[in-house]
Amino acid sequence: MGNLVAGARVGRQLSGHPTAPRSQEGRAHGSLLAPFSSRHPHAGSLTLPSGITNESDGNTSLMIASVSNERGAGSLDGGQVLYRFMVHPFPLDHFTVHSFRGKEALSGLYSFDVVATAPEDAAGAIERRALGQRALLLLRAGRASRVFHGVVAAVRQEGARGAHGVSQYRIRLVPRLWLLKHRRRSRIFQGKRVDEILAEVLKEAGIESRFNLQRMYAAREYCTQYEETDYRFLRRLVAESGFFFRYSQRGKAVEEALAAASAVGVRPPGTPLGARERGVLAELFSGETILFADHAGAYAPIDDGNPVGAAIAAFAAAGPTADVGGASIAVELPSPTLYYLSIQGTSTAAFDKVTRFEPERRVRTTAAMHREYDPERPMTMLTAAEKSAPVDSLGGELAGPELEYFEHHSPFLFPKWRDASQEPPLILRQMRRDAHVAEGESFCPALGVGHRFRLEDHPVHDVNGEYAVTAVEHEGAASPQGQRDVYRNRFSCVPASVVSCPPRPKRRSATVALTATVVGPPDVEIHTDRMGQIKVQFHWDREGQSNEHSSCWVRTMQTWGGAGWGTQFIPRVGMEVVVTFEGGDPDKPMVLGCMYNGTHPPSFRLPEDKTRSGIRTQSSPGRGGFNELSFEDKKDQEQIYLRAQRDLDEVVERNHTLHVRVDEAIRVERDRDDAIGRDARLRVGGSVDERIAKDHATQVSGNRIDVTSGNVDTRVSGDRVARVEGQERREVSGDANFAYMGDLTTRIQGCHTIVVGHHEAQRSLAVHVEGVISLSSTGTTEIRTDKELILRCGKSSIRITEGGIEFDAPSLRVKGGSSKLSVSEDGLQMASEHAYAQILGDAILLKTDAGASFMMRNEVKVDGAQILLNSPEKAKDPPVTEPEPPTIIELVDKEGHPLAYQRYVLTLDDGTEIGGVTDKDGKAMVGVKAPGKISFPELRGVEEA
Repeated sequence: MGNLVAGARVGRQLSGHPTAPRSQEGRAHGSLLAPFSSRHPHAGSLTLPSGITNESDGNTSLMIASVSNERGAGSLDGGQVLYRFMVHPFPLDHFTVHSFRGKEALSGLYSFDVVATAPEDAAGAIERRALGQRALLLLRAGRASRVFHGVVAAVRQEGARGAHGVSQYRIRLVPRLWLLKHRRRSRIFQGKRVDEILAEVLKEAGIESRFNLQRMYAAREYCTQYEETDYRFLRRLVAESGFFFRYSQRGKAVEEALAAASAVGVRPPGTPLGARERGVLAELFSGETILFADHAGAYAPIDDGNPVGAAIAAFAAAGPTADVGGASIAVELPSPTLYYLSIQGTSTAAFDKVTRFEPERRVRTTAAMHREYDPERPMTMLTAAEKSAPVDSLGGELAGPELEYFEHHSPFLFPKWRDASQEPPLILRQMRRDAHVAEGESFCPALGVGHRFRLEDHPVHDVNGEYAVTAVEHEGAASPQGQRDVYRNRFSCVPASVVSCPPRPKRRSATVALTATVVGPPDVEIHTDRMGQIKVQFHWDREGQSNEHSSCWVRTMQTWGGAGWGTQFIPRVGMEVVVTFEGGDPDKPMVLGCMYNGTHPPSFRLPEDKTRSGIRTQSSPGRGGFNELSFEDKKDQEQIYLRAQRDLDEVVERNHTLHVRVDEAIRVERDRDDAIGRDARLRVGGSVDERIAKDHATQVSGNRIDVTSGNVDTRVSGDRVARVEGQERREVSGDANFAYMGDLTTRIQGCHTIVVGHHEAQRSLAVHVEGVISLSSTGTTEIRTDKELILRCGKSSIRITEGGIEFDAPSLRVKGGSSKLSVSEDGLQMASEHAYAQILGDAILLKTDAGASFMMRNEVKVDGAQILLNSPEKAKDPPVTEPEPPTIIELVDKEGHPLAYQRYVLTLDDGTEIGGVTDKDGKAMVGVKAPGKISFPELRGVEEA
């Protein structure tokens, strides 16, 4: 490389465009491409540093660092070629660079327009062969080489140059990342960190990436690339996360590969390459690596040619890949110094000189507040805030109220609030990224975006310090006839402590309504969570597998959504749903409703049932039945139809009124259970016809009253059992007639009392048996009457009155044990075990087994072992035992009037019950000896005297 000479002049106008005259070879070799399209105030026109003038002709001219260019003809690297441009698969020295102009920006694309000549080829061969191919631009204008890898984005043939078979081309070099601007797609990433998503996108494009992050970033639950190019998607994620990126170009590796290529030698085009040559070319065109970072410590020092610093910087640049998960590599390297050029006419090296440096401070946001909404905690205000320091490196102190930037409902689905709470610092950093900036011009090709340097010798002392480059515009030219080669640039920078991440991205607004298919695990018909959310497969999603992993949980709109109340219709797997995005953010999908399609036709046949509206569900799993509530609105056929596939439960918290103006039919094919908590009333204007095929059981816990104005006809084909736990009373105003076709058995556990008539209206009781009647008792049997009791059988009768007992029969026989009494027309006979008496006609006979006898007819005859007449007075008959008197029951009212014919029950201490009815005097005689208690079932408040 030739000696650097400060102050060398090249004919240029103030605009910065070359003014070299056209020669017979065609266009001026120093012609640059059209001015840059840039927001830089000096884009397209370079102004001169203060105090630099043209010494020869008096016209203002730009003094640019220059170096002589002495190339070895025909060699790959004979002599030092300042600018090299190589395109694969052309020979490495196929293109000769005459000029170039390019720009690069932090977290953006770079672009270089290179004017080069090349041997003429078949028509359009270079345009066709070079387009889209790997290429690189090598700059050797400084202490260290700079390389820009990339691909050829455009080739323009500008005609022949001279008469030596050489043509001039204008070729645009861009990074491989530029190609991602032409890959537009829609897809979904789930459960991945931002660095993992970025690495995946770049890996698909064959671009290597590295990450230098200070913290571990949480995985995003759901991240959508919707109708975005890969490049726009990547830039958006970088901006949303507060990252920045730059390119690592490996200039030293290119120089080594060129040296190896020189050693291998040049082969004619089309000659097969060996393994070593292929390895050299692979290294030469290996391409750029994209480095992502989130902190200012990731700024690398500019390459000042120091091999140690370059090695450490290369190690830092080759930091961890995305799978490391955000590890940070901090390599403390000093920032190389660039000097502000303030001395005119000094011959010195210019590659470390800055010819213009103008700092600027701007009013920017001073506070940030972020509010997030979490559906799982809707009543919690998730708010975080951040304020800038009163005086910091980003700007000066401002008077008046703070300038707050408020953002709500961020366009991200944060899995936890701690991730959302980090938004305010990020917002503030993004809004104040350009609060303190500087612009300048220099001769230093080592100025690259994402690199830092130290500025010294500025006239304003406070301006000196460390800065990080954020944008550079390069311009260079080469003279093939020994004229001086030139290079210069314009750059922008920020203090090295500032993280120059991209500005806060504008919130996306995909105001569309899309359709998608509800999906879930295999053999699952309804896939939802506790919030009623579902999974969907978008029709545009080429990577989804139509399963439970096709999307995040998507909220589903309902017509009502209260705290445990509202409507609930969960879209089922296979349904087509309408999906929109909350706030237009594709990362926040939500379902608005469902639509019918070819596999899911409407619930009712159309157009036949066009007047029917309603709801029809489907049984799950199995899809074998359905519930339905539908409305038929056809004229004169109006109907509300309710169908339950299995159970129908109605709950009415208060009243339920049903009014049927014509007929009502209820058909229950199995069981029916009616439970009424209080009263029930049934009013039938006509007849009631009940037909029960099997059993009928009625249980009344309280009283029951059946009132029939007409007749009651009860017919029982089988048996009838009536059980009354308490008392039973039947009152028949007219006659009662009971007809039993079979036997009648009456079993009474207590007493049985029959009262016929009244003391004021006496009646009779007649029992007639067309057969045998049997009356038996295990205790006392008592038949009582106030007047007389007559037992009659044929000509025989027994009449019992208060005055006595009268037996009337053709004959009378009385037998007790071995004793007998017989009465007939013939007479009276009595017999015991040891004695006998007989009265027949006019004769009396007494006889004992001891031999004594007494016979009296016309005469008296006494016979015995001893006959005593006129026996002593001391002889007495045996005493006669008097019977115990009976128990008398007497019932009177408070005035002492007898209560006649009242039923009583006498309960003895052993549990025996004796029942009866008082007589006309309110009395009853009971022949019992044991004590007991008496009660009157039909009377209340009876007191014992």
